[in-house]
Amino acid sequence: MHPRRPSHRNPARGSRGRLIRLAVASAAVAAGAAVAAPAAVAGEARLLLGLERPGGTGLALERVADPSSPDHRDYLTLPELRQRYGASPATVRRVQGYLRSRGIDSSVDPTRTFVAATMTEDQAAAAFGEGIIRIAEAQGVVGNDRSALPRPLRGLVREVAGLGQFEADAQTSRRRESDAHRGRIGTVKLPPRTGRAEGCVDGREVGLGGEASRIFPGTKPFTPNQIQTAFGFDPLHRAGVQGRGQSIALVEFGAGFKAKDMSVFAKCFGLPEPKVRAHTVGIARPPVPFESGATGEATLDIQTLMLAAPRARIEVLLGGPRTPFAEPLAAALDAKRLGRLPSVVSISYGLCEPLAAASGAGTADRRLFERVAQAAGLLGTSIVVSSGDSGSSACAHQVGGLLLSEVAGTVITGSPSVAWPASSPSVTAVGGTSMRLDRANRIVRQRPWNNTQVGIPAAEIVEVAGRDFVTFPAGGGTGGASRFHRQPGYQADAGLGAAQRLVPDVSMYASNVPGIVTYCSAFSVAAGFGECPPSPENGFWSAIGGTSFSAPLLAGGLALANEQAARAGAPPLGFVNPLIYERQTRRAALRDVTTGSNALFPVGCCQARVGYDQATGWGTVDVSKLSQVARQRWQARADVLGS
Repeated sequence: MHPRRPSHRNPARGSRGRLIRLAVASAAVAAGAAVAAPAAVAGEARLLLGLERPGGTGLALERVADPSSPDHRDYLTLPELRQRYGASPATVRRVQGYLRSRGIDSSVDPTRTFVAATMTEDQAAAAFGEGIIRIAEAQGVVGNDRSALPRPLRGLVREVAGLGQFEADAQTSRRRESDAHRGRIGTVKLPPRTGRAEGCVDGREVGLGGEASRIFPGTKPFTPNQIQTAFGFDPLHRAGVQGRGQSIALVEFGAGFKAKDMSVFAKCFGLPEPKVRAHTVGIARPPVPFESGATGEATLDIQTLMLAAPRARIEVLLGGPRTPFAEPLAAALDAKRLGRLPSVVSISYGLCEPLAAASGAGTADRRLFERVAQAAGLLGTSIVVSSGDSGSSACAHQVGGLLLSEVAGTVITGSPSVAWPASSPSVTAVGGTSMRLDRANRIVRQRPWNNTQVGIPAAEIVEVAGRDFVTFPAGGGTGGASRFHRQPGYQADAGLGAAQRLVPDVSMYASNVPGIVTYCSAFSVAAGFGECPPSPENGFWSAIGGTSFSAPLLAGGLALANEQAARAGAPPLGFVNPLIYERQTRRAALRDVTTGSNALFPVGCCQARVGYDQATGWGTVDVSKLSQVARQRWQARADVLGS
């Protein structure tokens, strides 16, 4: 999963000389954060003005998603959603008219939840005046302090998201296999690839590169055919269920990708040429692939969907590094723009909750995301989110180059944490596992993904100019208890017995040792840099892992289940968590992971055990069996209603 890091402070002076902080961040984190994504235009902010709107989306989603409810999978159309739960057209007109009078162009999202606008510091000062300081201090939520808004916006706007301006990078691991053990050869014991790999020689025989290839000759990444067999894609693919008629949306931030890379990957592994379209959200043009620090993320996401749902249409929503999460998610629901409503949205980005809480407008960002996620569920669209790649310490990989004195005993390593938006109760959080396969590519052993179990250190001290800095080489699937959200009903009904939302819900393969093969050529020879530099041994082929793989893998599986549902005349699965948490589903379609831990640091969490645990959730998903359970559950509902 790609982390989105808080940006450096970006103060601006208001019209009366007061200091307006358009970006509020933890100074300790911001000072050490390496910015990998292209920067936004200096002095600009992408703001979302949450509109006054009717409530009730949360309760409505509970009814629609509950397999035992008579309203199960009785979805709304987008016009119905806007009419019932969106802001009134008059509210939209008045807010946009006010912004236009201040020289600010804006747009309204498809669900009529918010108005989006890019503002310079001077424009923001003129539009909001001194009140923007109070709004920022209140985490972007206007609440009862309507006086913080200019008079024309009072009663029309309830929150302002984007004041915290997150910086994008991706939830790292997209961790390259070679990076996991650099400088530690001889101290680690990397597992070999198991099972039977297929594909072109270049893609099938990717090694670690350099001296590591000689010492660990058997450590090669898994190939698409192995993943397809291990997680139950094969039975559906053989039956012709490959994603036809389905659209899957990928939410990306500051990411580019090269269409040629997808063609090379497809040809190597006998996959059809993918149908991929890019759509910008809040930015003027797509990022240049080799200049973007998240190109590897987008490439991995697309190639994962290619192996999972090879005939599906892939819609890539490209936000900027400072775009609030709710905006590209809402853009994914724009059926008019995309041609059809995606049945699944996959997000491989996140920010650990303590850092999200420290950002200036975190509450408003989360409120708008939650509202749009609930709207997606009411439309019948599933949302899957990578849980993170830092084990039970979600903040560890979201900072870099910190002095040792800044790390010891802090939230980075000293206490458990999870990542948002995976912690949202309205999404399916997907954690990560490692696995061993037999010769038929069937899973014979699974554990929570945790690189420390193969000898890779959780943290290393690196001396630079006489000062000790800390790096975090090991990765692991993130899980634990949310600080933001209380436990949702589907977890309480399953007897989890916690006060808070627990993540993940389920897991899929994510380990970067041996990893999954990918092809990315985002590198400029002329410029001498890029996101995906070639190696002498492997060229642009490499081994990558992370929950950035597990989330789109499940997304592809859900798209196949939706295709099979459509063939039977049934609606899509939509918000799938209540179905996953049912005993029938757990027994038939999930493989429990019962041993191991995801903890990279001694924080008291999280150990795998029988049943649900915060290391891997309910375990991994067999997508063909999940599709079968969903069809059976739908038929049972139809029989009851018809009797």
